[in-house]
Amino acid sequence: MSHKLVWRSTDRVLTLTLTGEVSLMDFVNVSDDIDVMLGSVTDPLVLIVDTENVRLSRNGLSQARSTPTYMERRLVEHLLIVANDKIIRLTLLVVFNVNRPVLRFFDHMDQAEYYLRTAVRQSMR
Repeated sequence: MSHKLVWRSTDRVLTLTLTGEVSLMDFVNVSDDIDVMLGSVTDPLVLIVDTENVRLSRNGLSQARSTPTYMERRLVEHLLIVANDKIIRLTLLVVFNVNRPVLRFFDHMDQAEYYLRTAVRQSMR
């Protein structure tokens, strides 16, 4: 699995793009990287997780729920997940099972970007 984090500081959006086969260890590594990026942030932000090109590994996904430590900081106000596969959506719902951020699922990135420009911008003003 590979992942890429892109920080758009102008609109307080952090985009995580995952590709390849994802395992529990991958979620741990991604969580650590996000923690580092959020170390200098004080304002609420939007996290977009793009999983359009992901395959799930069966190894350890049941334990993945405990990995996103950055959610404890309460900086993520909106969590937008791009996943067109129902199994990936269900898995990420378990992984990101938090009631703090607004959680929305989309089939494609352009849908998430549209939601970001319209609904999220109005709520973060």
